Amino acid sequence: MAYMVIGGVANAIWGEARVTLDVDITVAAAPPEAPKILKALGRQVKSAPPDPIDFAAYGVLPFNHVNGPKVELAFGTVSYVYQAMERVVDINILGARPLLLGRRSRAAQDHLRTAEGPG
Repeated sequence: MAYMVIGGVANAIWGEARVTLDVDITVAAAPPEAPKILKALGRQVKSAPPDPIDFAAYGVLPFNHVNGPKVELAFGTVSYVYQAMERVVDINILGARPLLLGRRSRAAQDHLRTAEGPG
């Protein structure tokens, strides 16, 4: 299943750290697939909402990982999510399995550079 790590964790890896208390992951799946995804994660999930489909219907499924962090799983089934997933980069951190890390589009980078101004 296609996925990408986004949010504060991705920003920190790209060198633009910001405070975050959770891990944001986008999956290329529809909300009704939430129970199947939780089942696939198995023992990685410490706790999750009792009815994941109800939460996922709003586009995000929060759960707690066994190692502590809160995870927000966002469901992306629109074209821009698939376009973003075409730009993911495999990042290997401390010998762990690679993360598929989301990155900004060239248009977003140019917009931020313009907004920041010179210098």
